[in-house]
Amino acid sequence: MNERNSLNKVSKDAVNVKKDINGLVEGGVFQLSKMEDNRSQVANKSNEELPTWMEGSASQLSKGLLVI
Repeated sequence: MNERNSLNKVSKDAVNVKKDINGLVEGGVFQLSKMEDNRSQVANKSNEELPTWMEGSASQLSKGLLVI
């Protein structure tokens, strides 16, 4: 392989590496966005259910104290 062919191959390989890196970065950004959405959904659900859980726990605790 002569020098010109080698340079062309290196140039093409560099373009492919750049495309692959861009794809990985975009995939990473998408995954982070999806994780943030999931975290937000879990936090919202927790905020909605926490008062009910606390009331139920307090009720169970007070029933247990009345039995003693």
